Amino acid sequence: MVKWLQGDRNNVKTLAERIEFHERNRGINATIVLLSAACLEGFLVECLNSFIIGSRFAPQDTFEGRLDHAFLRRVSRATFKDFPELFTLTLGKPLEEAVDNKPLIDGVRLLFNFRNGIAHARSVVYQTYAEDLEDDVDYEIENQYKTIHEYLEQKKLIYRHEDLFKNEIADHFAGFVKPYIEA
Repeated sequence: MVKWLQGDRNNVKTLAERIEFHERNRGINATIVLLSAACLEGFLVECLNSFIIGSRFAPQDTFEGRLDHAFLRRVSRATFKDFPELFTLTLGKPLEEAVDNKPLIDGVRLLFNFRNGIAHARSVVYQTYAEDLEDDVDYEIENQYKTIHEYLEQKKLIYRHEDLFKNEIADHFAGFVKPYIEA
C-alpha cells in the first residue's frame, strides 16, 4: 500500500498539478507515515506472539496456560512504549540491544512519535517569540512535533518552518520498514 501511494503521489508531474494537489499530497504523506508505523507495530506484535510457550488454546487451569494467556493479553494491549519491556521479557534484553543499529532505532522511535501526533490529530504549530516581526523571525515548532522537526533538520530534510508532510519526509520514514524488519 505504501509503495502504491508513493507511486500515485508521484504521478503529479507539472507545477500546476503539484499546486492543485498540495493538500492531497499532504494527506497521502500522512497516510504513508501511519501505514509505515502500522507495518512495524504489526510485525513486532507478531514477533512477540511467536514466543508463546505452549498454545493460544492452552487451558487456563495450568501455570503454563495462564502464562500464555496473560502474555497474549499484554501483547494485544501493548503500545510502542510497551515493546521494550515485552521484548526484555522474551529475549532477556530490550529490542534496542537486539537491533545493532542506533540510527535505525532512533528513526523508528521518531516514526512512532510522528504517527502518534498524526493519529491523535495534533496540529503542527510554529511559535515565534519575536517582538518585531519585520526582522528575520525565528520560528520554533511546538509540542508533539518538536523532536521530529529537530531530527529532520539534522537529516537536512526540512528547514526552519517547512511542511512536515513533504514527499521526502514520508519516504524517509517509510524507508525504515524493511531494514527494521530485517534487523
